[in-house]
Amino acid sequence: MKETIDLILPLSAEFEGFRSKVYKCPAGFDTIGFERNIEANPLSTEEKAQLKMQMEV
Repeated sequence: MKETIDLILPLSAEFEGFRSKVYKCPAGFDTIGFERNIEANPLSTEEKAQLKMQMEV
C-alpha cells in the first residue's frame, strides 16, 4: 500500500498543482494545498500557524 501511495502522490501533486491560499474547488468546497478539502478535513492548529507564517513573508 505504501508503495502505491509513494507512486501516486507525486503524480497527483504534478497534475493537481499546489495553491497556498484557500479557494473554492469546482464542487464548491473550501480547498487548499494539493486539493485538500478543508471543510471535510480541517487544518490542524499547527498547519494554520504554518500558513499564517508563510503568508506574512
